[in-house]
Amino acid sequence: MNKKFLVVVISSLLCVLGVYGAFFAQNGADDKPYKSPREIAGSTIGGSFELIDENGAVFTDQDFTRPYRLIYFGFTYCPAICPTELAKITRAFKALPPEQQEKLDLAFITIDPERDRPEVLREYTDLFHPRLIGLTGSQLQIDAVLESYKVFASKVKDETMSEYTMDHSSYIYLFTKENQLRAMYRIDDDAEFIGQDLGHLLR
Repeated sequence: MNKKFLVVVISSLLCVLGVYGAFFAQNGADDKPYKSPREIAGSTIGGSFELIDENGAVFTDQDFTRPYRLIYFGFTYCPAICPTELAKITRAFKALPPEQQEKLDLAFITIDPERDRPEVLREYTDLFHPRLIGLTGSQLQIDAVLESYKVFASKVKDETMSEYTMDHSSYIYLFTKENQLRAMYRIDDDAEFIGQDLGHLLR
């Protein structure tokens, strides 16, 4: 057999094997279970609660109707972080296909019930998305939720301020309907990352 012909045949065979190897390697990788970098297992964070929704009605954790819920804790007077995080939630939610959107409730729980009355929350949440529901309650009710969800919140006031502000932790929580914490998103996680991660976790 001509040596040049043999070299061409061998080279072609190696290219074909390389293509098939890459194909099967890729498909094999796709078959592996997805592991979220923000996934939480075995956490004691979260639990049942009874609050007041933005329409003034009693709302408990059992009133969520979908298999999953995204929860963010903040306050309507927040100048930057809270609106930024809620806008991020909205963008991530809108990036999901409709069938996954239908698996997800969105909730904003105030850490400032003194000012965030139901009508205030309703006007505020409507700025972001119709699915986003605002929740408030008495100070005792809010304190109980903050404790069970391990949320830090503290009133900050000095003489140079006409209104007090709130210092608080900032995480976006993904819970199942059974109150199991599935994932926690950080302040430096952008909407694209959260949307992609949710796209895997909500399958």
